[in-house]
Amino acid sequence: MALVGTSGALELRHLRSFLMVAQELNITRAAARLHLAQQAVSVQIQQLERALGTELLVRGSRGVTLTAAGLELADGARSVVGELDDLTERLRARSEQQQSPAAAHRAVQESARRRPGTSRGATGRPSSARAS
Repeated sequence: MALVGTSGALELRHLRSFLMVAQELNITRAAARLHLAQQAVSVQIQQLERALGTELLVRGSRGVTLTAAGLELADGARSVVGELDDLTERLRARSEQQQSPAAAHRAVQESARRRPGTSRGATGRPSSARAS
C-alpha cells in the first residue's frame, strides 16, 4: 500500500519495518521479529530515507539510534499505523456482522434468482425437491 506516489513512495511495509527497528534499536533483531532477512529491512529503511530525503537512523556496530527525524517519524508512524490497524479491524468486524443469517438467506435468494426456473424455500432446496 503506497502512501505517496511510486517515485519516492512511502509504503506501509516500510513504516512497519522502521517502527520495529525503532523499537528494537537493532536491524538484525527487528528483521527476525518481522520474519524478514536483515538485508531486506536495511533496504527498506534506506528506501524510506531516500523517499523522505533525510537520515532516520545512525548505524553503529552495536545497533542504531534514531535521529531527530527518526524520532519524529516514529511518533507519527505509530499513530498512522495504529489508526490504519484500528480502521481495518472495524471494517473486518462490520463484514463479519453482515454475514448474519439474514444476509446468508439473501445470498441464497440472489443465487436462486440467477438460475431462472428454480425457486428455493426456507430449506434452500428447490421447490420440486420439497415434500408436499
